[in-house]
Amino acid sequence: MNLLIVSEFNCPFAVFKDKVENFYIQKAGNCIKKIEISMVDEHKAYTALDCSDFNLLSKYLLSQELIKWGKENKCHDIIYAMAPIKSK
Repeated sequence: MNLLIVSEFNCPFAVFKDKVENFYIQKAGNCIKKIEISMVDEHKAYTALDCSDFNLLSKYLLSQELIKWGKENKCHDIIYAMAPIKSK
């Protein structure tokens, strides 16, 4: 499943990117095939994921550690599921 996460936060982008990369590598690496993080501006980012198990990813995203970090950094995410458009 391809996902797009739109994140807004009050920490610097470099801090956000480091946290997100480490989270996916250390915690959710077994259900993530690919990750790309793009800076929109200093306090907004797009994260594209190729996820093999969204239910497992959801459990990681709802961990107390991540919820605490999100509150401390005023991080708000919107998650979109994406599907390729097939052309003829």
